[in-house]
Amino acid sequence: MGSGVVFSNDAEECMKWLRGKIATTDEDTGSQSDTARFMSLSADEIVDIVDENNQVLRQERRAVMRKERLLHRSTYIFARNSQGQFYVQKRTMIKDYCPGYYEAGETYAENAGREVEEELGIPPTAPKAHLFTFLYEDERLRVFGDAWEVVWDGELKLQPEEVESVHPMTLDEVFARVEAGDQFTPDSLYATRKYLEYMKEKSVIQQRERNASGCTKRLSSSSRHPPYFPLRMKTCSSFVSIA
Repeated sequence: MGSGVVFSNDAEECMKWLRGKIATTDEDTGSQSDTARFMSLSADEIVDIVDENNQVLRQERRAVMRKERLLHRSTYIFARNSQGQFYVQKRTMIKDYCPGYYEAGETYAENAGREVEEELGIPPTAPKAHLFTFLYEDERLRVFGDAWEVVWDGELKLQPEEVESVHPMTLDEVFARVEAGDQFTPDSLYATRKYLEYMKEKSVIQQRERNASGCTKRLSSSSRHPPYFPLRMKTCSSFVSIA
């Protein structure tokens, strides 16, 4: 699950650290480390594989999906507080590249509720709004992302296996950090830019609706003066189209 944007760790450093952790065994029992067990379970998770129309084709192990760069589903959750600061996650060194993978048979809504509770401790009853769906592809990843927004001012309870820390930031601060050279996962940055486009478009539509409502009220109040009615109608229509 990605809370809008996500810090990423340097890939070479991450893999070096990870190989050492996976190789670690308990000296007394010879058992695998907790990190190795977590990675094994993560690789065995079953996810839905989809076609170019986002229709489910079959299920595969997560490790197979990653190796073969198969098209799949994920949720991207923009979790923020009421002051407009987004909860930007710093991923743990053992976290896979993607945000919340879509478990086989789950709807996007079910996945969004589960992931935001597991990773941030935000209860599934917290109001969530669906935003948009998008396709993202790069050299490592092919995913149909489904974007959601949740506003939460309560305590956060982080999932230690996946989230190292959370940093409240405005989107202006996020992009300032990007310009400064901080590393963020490219898919989450893409989703964040889509979020900005979506919110801008939504604001324009709402403004047009307010303008149209204002014109209707003015026309209604002027109905007692028929000679001026056509002029008001033309002015209002032009104003709405320009906005």
